[in-house]
Amino acid sequence: LLLDYANGGVSLAPCHDACAVAGAFLENEVATIEQGLRLRTVTVPVFVWAVPALPGDAKANTWYPVDNFANQPSPRVQFAATSMGDPFGLKRFILAFGGQSLTGTKNNEMWHYDLTSLHWVKLLSNGAAPPPTAESCMVTIGDNGWGAQVHVFGGMTDAGLTEKLYTWNPT
Repeated sequence: LLLDYANGGVSLAPCHDACAVAGAFLENEVATIEQGLRLRTVTVPVFVWAVPALPGDAKANTWYPVDNFANQPSPRVQFAATSMGDPFGLKRFILAFGGQSLTGTKNNEMWHYDLTSLHWVKLLSNGAAPPPTAESCMVTIGDNGWGAQVHVFGGMTDAGLTEKLYTWNPT
């Protein structure tokens, strides 16, 4: 819509053809998503979020498994976890640190689960990482996004209990 105050008129802007094409594309995309939902076979994009499709009979206050795609952490117990997002609120991540295998082997891996793509990624970092640790605590402090810092405190290393605090800056 073009408002022409100088000539006192209202008319369609030259871009209306582009809007019509985009509208038809979106209508087809919505129809495809609705069909997938009926078949319960899709991940639905909501803006830039990917929301796993729930069963058709999904009930409130009920747990449902979420598929993990691609590489993922090895099974572990006693790991630390926190969450954070980007500064625009468009993406959310779960971070998992350390833990130990069922055989008792501790690790100091940092994993990132992207709630948009539903993929795990093992993060590589610089500096002196915490030693392999189980039963530590982890928290995100600061605004969501690039200004946030992740802190890992304490836990059980192979040398025993530790009271060390480590800070990881994601940017």
